[in-house]
Amino acid sequence: MDNKYKKIITVTMPGFLSNNSCTQPCVQPGWNPGQKKIRLYEFLHEALYDPEMFNCIQWVDEASGIFQFVSKNKEKLAEAWGNKKGNRKIMTYQKMARALRNYGRTGEIIKIRRKLTYQFSDLVMQRLSPASMSGKEALCCPYAQLDMEYWNSHQCWEPNNVCHFSHQYT
Repeated sequence: MDNKYKKIITVTMPGFLSNNSCTQPCVQPGWNPGQKKIRLYEFLHEALYDPEMFNCIQWVDEASGIFQFVSKNKEKLAEAWGNKKGNRKIMTYQKMARALRNYGRTGEIIKIRRKLTYQFSDLVMQRLSPASMSGKEALCCPYAQLDMEYWNSHQCWEPNNVCHFSHQYT
């Protein structure tokens, strides 16, 4: 894999390893630059864990996969999606909402009867779960969150696993 597609994250976790730190290249298993582009539902899932996107998209019920867009900042999220895809023109929420409606037809994302509220299907939630992206010796979390409550609540670490954070770059 070309080095421009790797990012190194160093996380200090007392008592985790003998040198108290864990460094791994951020590579999603099986992903390489020649594969298909990121899908909207993958982008939305990443955004839900991105602290910089908290004012654009938020979990309503994470366990059920229900999320909602923040009305006043939904255009910012759509613009970020357009940038991630490499679009030359600015992506609008209306265009992104069309893609969400298409996901509704395939059953990947379901529209909830609340304004700007959607739900990932069970299959999509399974695909996006850290367990499906990692092997027995790897560990994937969408973003490095350093507080122990986050790690425990998201079941993101086990002392015998390798610290491995997943993020895609295009």
